[in-house]
Amino acid sequence: EEITVSDETEAILCLPKLERSHKLFRGSGFKCECRRCTEDDSKVDECIAQALARMQTLLAVRPPTDESTKEALSCFKELDKALPFSMQIKAKAKVLLAWAFTELNNRAAWQEEHPGANIVQWTGLDAEAQEQRLKDTKKLFETAAKDFEYLLGQDALGILQRMECGYEPVRDQHNILSKYAREKERSVASSAAE
Repeated sequence: EEITVSDETEAILCLPKLERSHKLFRGSGFKCECRRCTEDDSKVDECIAQALARMQTLLAVRPPTDESTKEALSCFKELDKALPFSMQIKAKAKVLLAWAFTELNNRAAWQEEHPGANIVQWTGLDAEAQEQRLKDTKKLFETAAKDFEYLLGQDALGILQRMECGYEPVRDQHNILSKYAREKERSVASSAAE
């Protein structure tokens, strides 16, 4: 996956077109040729402001819900489409989304302590949906780590270490779910053979 970076501050990049152009070039005659600056569409600027505000509200929901995380992920995708380069604000949003997914995934961790329980009933998700959530969480952690590493260099080390602590349980939960799916497949196969 390609990572692109802007040399300008995030505060300037999130401004509406006219304000952004004024701050970037200050009447120098230069102009930006990116898609966002060349299109005469104020809806994109409005979309960015709304997506940032809505995502912030949704990520503040405690405890996170399936609905709040799903909608926050949708807001993030809108933001990523409008601002297609690495930004700390987007990397932070990825981490917050990953943590929200992790909280939701922690329901599955209960299974390890209660092997007689049914993980699908506990999480309210079927095995495929739970596995997809874990994959999404993993991708968010991994891409946020790349963004932070690229944007901050050595200064990202502490952030990356804290993120690793969050990623480890996701990997463990994925292993538990995979084991459950394999056991279920064996059970179905042996029932069909009889």
